[in-house]
Amino acid sequence: MGVDPVATEWYIEKPENISRQFKSIRRTAWSLLPEKDPNEDAMNLTIDSLDALFDVDVTDFFELPEEEEKMDRKDSAKVVLETIHAIYIPIRQDELTYVGTQLPLYNLKTMLFGNDNWLDMEILNQEVIGPHVQGMRIISDVSSAMSSTYDDAFTNYHALAMDHASFVQSIINLGVMNRRQFMDKLRNHEGFHGEHTSIQFSGANRNENGFAQVLEYNRKKLKNIGVYDGKTFNQPAE
Repeated sequence: MGVDPVATEWYIEKPENISRQFKSIRRTAWSLLPEKDPNEDAMNLTIDSLDALFDVDVTDFFELPEEEEKMDRKDSAKVVLETIHAIYIPIRQDELTYVGTQLPLYNLKTMLFGNDNWLDMEILNQEVIGPHVQGMRIISDVSSAMSSTYDDAFTNYHALAMDHASFVQSIINLGVMNRRQFMDKLRNHEGFHGEHTSIQFSGANRNENGFAQVLEYNRKKLKNIGVYDGKTFNQPAE
């Protein structure tokens, strides 16, 4: 997406315990904290010039700070870190329960991005997950929620089919006369924005959809906030 990630973590097995990956991300977040200037406190001190006329101990001028207590590993995990601007966590189907319940334990204040496997709304809305991922962005093929239930999945595919049919009909309405003309118009189309999805063919063979819907999750609801074409993010007109 045009940025160089500060960290990349992987898992292959079922993510029942991905503490190693999250701890590694926290270490990266710690390393991005700016170092404190040792002269900062001294620069902020003001000394009355009259004090220099008296022979006094240096401790009369400066209130020596108490030594900072060192945090152990358990304490440092409680510190909320916000040095990483965004985290993208694509998950596989049926992994939301594992990843969603572990994420809040690591106190990473960041913009969270996920793929459409986060759209199991029954699980996402649970108290152990939903309140901790408010405002997250979900990259999806369609603007409606994909759920694990058959009825919602059927509705989703129906919405895709209707938009694809409308896209094909819009090309036919241009007066296409043969198959070659149809394929050329299809591949070189500037972009079709339907009711639930957007379509623009890209890739080496011009057979991949280059548009992705960007949804925002907030208060147990999803809102379509724009379309990403691989280079730019376009918000819908008000």
